[in-house]
Amino acid sequence: MPDRRGPPPGRRARRPERRVGDAARRRRGEEGGPGVRLLVVQDEPPARRLAAADVRAAAAGIEDADVLAVDGYSLLAPASREALHEAVRTARAAGTRVVFDVVPHDIDARLTASCVLPVLERADLVVSEAHTLARLLGHAPPIGGREPRDLLPVLDRAVSGGPLWLLRFGPTSLERVLVHQRGRPPEAYSTGYAPGTPRAGYGDRLTSCELYWWLSGAEPRPAGRPPPPASPAACAGSAPGWRAARRSPASARPGPRR
Repeated sequence: MPDRRGPPPGRRARRPERRVGDAARRRRGEEGGPGVRLLVVQDEPPARRLAAADVRAAAAGIEDADVLAVDGYSLLAPASREALHEAVRTARAAGTRVVFDVVPHDIDARLTASCVLPVLERADLVVSEAHTLARLLGHAPPIGGREPRDLLPVLDRAVSGGPLWLLRFGPTSLERVLVHQRGRPPEAYSTGYAPGTPRAGYGDRLTSCELYWWLSGAEPRPAGRPPPPASPAACAGSAPGWRAARRSPASARPGPRR
């Protein structure tokens, strides 16, 4: 980080050896005022420097894993995009399940659908805000936080595979989740997020719980049965009414999948 005096006039503060994408620092004014916030941004964060050779060097770890989790940030640069595809190919060949988190949430403004669809096609589980996928696929986003059921046939037409979709929706796209998988009736659950709840990190904690829930291989619970402690929203705040589908024989390890 730069020293307390800040950067020289007309120059951007930067530390080339920094390995994180951004950092912020607050310092008080010399006379005890409210202070200033200095944001230091790196042009090429580590996620975009990942190369296919790095993935090949780590192939054994991917092949031995239960799940490979990837996100859209690696799609934003050509080199890391190829690395992501290499990782997904490695996982699929080994029978390792693939989870794709569709971020950044404005990925539709950065990439065309053709750049994102190949990963959606190969994913077993997709986590996304409904607004993001709707815009990416040229569909009208849900209005007023309503349940995005009209988006489901659009997903089924656009993606030939059968991933499990966890679609975030609600007034701030974090309050509820619509669960969809081709051939199964969709269901929605509350995440427990409400006004006044600290937002920072809430989505990450929710996704972690959902992954644990999904990997447990539990069947949907009957309506009215008390939620199990390991349910996603129970970890984050409240309990959903749907449990992720058991892994199908076609996706069971070992053995390659196509």
